[in-house]
Amino acid sequence: MKAFVYGAGGAAVTEVAKPAPQGTQVLVRVRACGLNRADLGMTKGHAHGSAGGAGTVLGMEWAGEIVELGPEASGVKIGDRMMGSGGAAFAEYTLADHQRLFPIPQGMSFEIAATLPVALTTMHNALVTNGRLERGQSVLIQGASSGVGLMALQIARLKGARPVIGSSTDATRRGRLKEFGADLAIDSGDPGWVDEVRGLGADLVVLLSHNGFDTDRKLAGRVRGIDVILSGHTHDALPEPVLAGETVIVASGSNGKFVSRVDLDVRDGRMMGFRHKLIPVFADVIAPDAAMSALIDEQRAPYRDALEEVIGQSESLLYRRGNFNGTWDDLICEALMSEREADIALSPGVRWGPSILPGQDITREDIFNVTSMTYGKAYRTEMTGEFIHVILEDVGDNLFNPDPYYQQGGDMVRVGGLGYRIDITKPQGRRISDLT
Repeated sequence: MKAFVYGAGGAAVTEVAKPAPQGTQVLVRVRACGLNRADLGMTKGHAHGSAGGAGTVLGMEWAGEIVELGPEASGVKIGDRMMGSGGAAFAEYTLADHQRLFPIPQGMSFEIAATLPVALTTMHNALVTNGRLERGQSVLIQGASSGVGLMALQIARLKGARPVIGSSTDATRRGRLKEFGADLAIDSGDPGWVDEVRGLGADLVVLLSHNGFDTDRKLAGRVRGIDVILSGHTHDALPEPVLAGETVIVASGSNGKFVSRVDLDVRDGRMMGFRHKLIPVFADVIAPDAAMSALIDEQRAPYRDALEEVIGQSESLLYRRGNFNGTWDDLICEALMSEREADIALSPGVRWGPSILPGQDITREDIFNVTSMTYGKAYRTEMTGEFIHVILEDVGDNLFNPDPYYQQGGDMVRVGGLGYRIDITKPQGRRISDLT
């Protein structure tokens, strides 16, 4: 069959084997498929979660009819008109699990149906399943002119939300949001948009943020009217909230180490005061949830022996902490250089994974815990010293640019077989020196 595949020379239509359904899968004859932003990225070789890379049949959503059933598929039959999401949509035939299918309403074309699965399931899950949106509640949809944004406006309207507010920084697109259910269309780039929302009756404005503390503090100084920012992305907890003007910024840290309790006194349409408590989470004094523990044990059971396999023993403390290399990173880089016969190793700057004490066994699970990511492939290539310097400068600017809006987060790339000096007070292009 013909399919649109990403290969060594880029994305192209090529002949591939027609798949056969297994287990609960069905085989669908694709009649139409939707195009998403992630698809455009994958045509350039970028990953989308675990999907992407050479050999990938592209496409995320489709509409068509079932032509073959796997031996365990149920609730559907050959000839059913269905729409769905998953991989390999840009092909004459694609596979799908029987539980990831949606019947196409009578009278709806394949072309229209193919535009629905990703946006519809994403926003129904956000607004209805998890958001538990109810009639009469208000909702703000950021980036409402996107595909999922337009779907969110319509779902909110059908669920009886009032007011439904949509944002877009593009004036032309913003001007059409009311056609899709918005009561108010705002420009989120305008610092006065919070006042517009308050004008519709909002008593309290809370921002759930993953910008990082420094960015949130700058934002609070520019956008008036935000009462509370629950700040994420910065991994370190603040023992007390920080006031930026009249905005309260709460940072509770990461990895379940703390929980913040915030009590707000809201009267006469404004916040009059607050109380805050940062509560440490001690895993050894909290009784595990029995149902959740059972579920975890069930999921781990098929892999337990492999996860608990002892790979080696630590001769020193293995840890990750801070913006630069920890001893875990040193070990990973040394392994990369050894296994790939490389002179230098570069490893992503992340902090997750538990510490290992001297003399403690290192299990396969410990290694997975410090290397688990969706872009975990290792590549060997040739680089000039100049190019390595550019990489270090670019990553350094993500961390140390004096303007928080240009700080992209993360930590410095971890290095092996390489030393350098960094002066974080200098501008981009002049921070890195003395590469050895």
